[in-house]
Amino acid sequence: MAPATAKQRAADAKPKGNASAGIRGAYIFLVQMDIPKELEDDFNRLYDTEHIPLISKVPGVRHCERYVLETSENEHMPRYAAIFGLFTFASIGLPGLSGFIGEFLVVLGSFQYSGWVAAATMLVVIISAVYMLWMFQRVFFAVPSDWMRRFWPTLTDMSRNEWLALTPLILLVVGLGVLPGPVLDAISPSVQRILDVINASPGLTSFSLPW
Repeated sequence: MAPATAKQRAADAKPKGNASAGIRGAYIFLVQMDIPKELEDDFNRLYDTEHIPLISKVPGVRHCERYVLETSENEHMPRYAAIFGLFTFASIGLPGLSGFIGEFLVVLGSFQYSGWVAAATMLVVIISAVYMLWMFQRVFFAVPSDWMRRFWPTLTDMSRNEWLALTPLILLVVGLGVLPGPVLDAISPSVQRILDVINASPGLTSFSLPW
């Protein structure tokens, strides 16, 4: 058998299928380093004058740029931010948390009534989610105002007693999102009675959309 040529070896080594997508993605990467403050000046000078130019000369590299990771002044309250984020995600209906099943059933019921009502419901859900995420970002990741800075030294992270007080709520938020069946079964008789009252009142069931 004749030895394989360089062209044949290159063809055999060529990525097949979706492997090329993974290799292309590997060309875009992020390197994060934490440099001691006393060495920052020397590191920056070496990086800018030597490292970046050398990387840019590597065949196939399209662009190389440095970024500075700015730290937030809100870092001294990470536990409070985490709990606030959990309840925010539950409020916007993140799957696996308590708000999801409620929003899903409301949208499902709206769709069974009218596609237009379901579309309006979904629009309200999306707007609410955008607002909640914007609010979370403004509260915990934005630069504090001058008025807020006056109270900044007095703000402390969550204490052990606060954790104990919130633990039942955290378990409920996660539990209702993962296993809502028992609660839905428990409220089914009450829901059925409400439906019976509504169906028995012609004025409540005769409403129709103008279109």
